[in-house]
Order: sequence, then structure tokens, then C-alpha cells
Amino acid sequence: MAMKRSILLYGFWISLKRGRAVLWTYALNLGIALLFSLRLHSQLSAMLDHSFASQGLVNGFDLGTLLEVNRHLALAPGGGIFRLFMGAVPVMNQSAGVTILFGLTYFLLVPGTLSVYQSGERARFSTLLHQGILYFWRFLRITIISAIAFAIVLGPLGFVCGKILDRLDEHVLGRNYFLCFLTCALLLLLIAAVLRLYFDLVETYTIQLGLRDDRRVRRALGPALHALRKNFFRAYGSFLLLAVLGYAALAVAMWIGVKGLAQPAVLPSFLVEQLGIFALFAARFWQRGAETALTLDYPIPIRNIHHEHAPIADAVPNPEPEVPSLPGPDLAVYRPEDS
Repeated sequence: MAMKRSILLYGFWISLKRGRAVLWTYALNLGIALLFSLRLHSQLSAMLDHSFASQGLVNGFDLGTLLEVNRHLALAPGGGIFRLFMGAVPVMNQSAGVTILFGLTYFLLVPGTLSVYQSGERARFSTLLHQGILYFWRFLRITIISAIAFAIVLGPLGFVCGKILDRLDEHVLGRNYFLCFLTCALLLLLIAAVLRLYFDLVETYTIQLGLRDDRRVRRALGPALHALRKNFFRAYGSFLLLAVLGYAALAVAMWIGVKGLAQPAVLPSFLVEQLGIFALFAARFWQRGAETALTLDYPIPIRNIHHEHAPIADAVPNPEPEVPSLPGPDLAVYRPEDS
């Protein structure tokens, strides 16, 4: 029988014990972001270092000046100040190179993290990288399958919501329309969270199969659905709670960063913003730990993994062979009448 322990607390323990995985992932993402932000820094320096208009950003927060700077940057290839995430982490990638690097970061470090979560190995960078290489193509296939599922489920729902909002736009205005729009957006987000949770479990079960030398991704689809169906409320509730905590920490950090934009020293704002980003990373890895705890409570039985390759037993076992008789001298048969 599966254990009914708290996946939230046990997941926190798993992610805390392998906390180096969070540090490595954050450090690598920050390094990539800073590397590709150097070009933007040079563009901003060329426009603002010797411009009186820059005083609107140095001595205060002038939204008009910021929009004008963004307009000039957008004219350049890969430009746009709003393509930076609080001045440090790019959200809208500036080139194909950063897209590839961020994709490699996901497909290498996430499988490695899930592997050390289940195997108990230390979260060394070499271990994460090695396990990520082993599971690279499997996670790529899962990503393709999840993209198709998201398109099939959310595409028609988004279309229906758009039609409803178009109808409401003709009769509802102001606050009521905004509430309707917010309701539709929240509904889509909640459904997307269910899909995201399911495919997270598929990835975690794929690691569990890989630790048993089974590379078939399709074998993880059924157990993930079974575990989610059996534990929907506690799994989904934990997923949403950690997501809210992570984005709330990021929002607070962004608010503090915006309040400090007009200060001469930008380092404190930068550190606070990075703390919020790290909190978002930590919440996501906590989610992964909770999902790992759930899959450990509901493991895939070994008999369901190898039964396709097991030899088929005979319906009627073969009788035991007769004991061969040893050759000996030709003895006469004794008869009573010979006596």
C-alpha cells in the first residue's frame, strides 16, 4: 500500500538535501543571461552616457524617457529594453544562440536533478550533466508530446474564450469586462497547470524507468495518470501553492527593484531582484521534489516493466527425465523353478 506522507514536506526535504542542483541551475542561467546582456549594455551606454535625457532615469523614474530608449533599441536587431527581465535575465531571447543555450540548460540540468532526487546521488555538476545527456532525447520526446497536448487542449478553449469575450465586449464595459477576461485567463491557467503537473510526473516516472534500464517513455504515461488521479487534490494543491509562493516572491522583488530604480547605486536593487528570481527557481525545484515524493510513494511495479521481455512459461511443465541406467554385466534372470 502506498504511503500517505506529506509530499509537500518530503519534497522540501528532497530538494533541500540536493540543494546544489538549484544553485547550479541558477548560476548557469544567470551566466548565460549576463553574457548575452553585454550587447544591450553597450547600446545603452552609447545612448545614455552622454545624454541629458538620461537624467530622467538617473535622478528619477521617467516612463516617457524609458519608452523612448526602448523605441530606439527596438529599431536595432535584437533590441528592446523590455526584453530584459529586471535588467539581468532575458525573457524574450535576443538571438537564436541564447534560445539554444537556455534549452540545453533545461534538457541537461532538469533530468539530472530528477535523477539525483531519486537515486540519492550527490548533486555534482558532472553528475547532473552526465544524467542530462543520458535522458536528453527522452525529455525532448516528452516536450514534443506535451506541446501537442497543450495545443489540443488549450487551443480550442482559448478560441472559445476569445469568442465569448468578443461577444461580451459589445455589451459589457469597464470593470465587469475585466473580471470576465480575468476569469477566462484564470481558467486557462488552471487547466494549463494540470497539464504541466501531469507531464512533470511523466518526466519523473521516465527517470524511474531509466534507473531500471527501461528507456520507453510511453511506459511512464499510464503510471503518471494513475498517480495524478489517485492524488489529484494534494498533488495539484501543492503544485499551485508552490507556484503562487514563487511568483509572489518574484513580484515583491520586482516591486522593490522598481522602487529603487532612481537610486544612484543599482547593486542593492540588482541583488534583491536576483533573490526573487532565485526564490522562483527554488519553488520550482520544490515542486519537482514534491512530484518525486509522489512517484516514490507510487512506484511502477517491476513486473509491469519487464513482463514484455520475460520468457513465456510452458502451460504443462515437462516431466522429469528418467535416470539413465548404467551398463553392467548380463545377469541371468532368477526364476523360482530353477532352485
